[in-house]
Amino acid sequence: MHSFEYQIVPSSAKLTIEDLETYQITHQFYEEAQYRHDFEAYCQWYYATAEQHQKEAESMKSDLNIFGWFCR
Repeated sequence: MHSFEYQIVPSSAKLTIEDLETYQITHQFYEEAQYRHDFEAYCQWYYATAEQHQKEAESMKSDLNIFGWFCR
């Protein structure tokens, strides 16, 4: 569910095509804004996780290879 999703109903019962078009464009704009926000958050998480994994892999290079003793 999107946090930007609202239903706006005009006070008059008569809806015009322009009202519906405006609502649709506004709704699409907020959907796009939410998508971009979510994508940016995902990218930041992904790059932070990748950087952490690279640091862990680099530090593991200096660890003793215990499995190498048993797998000859």
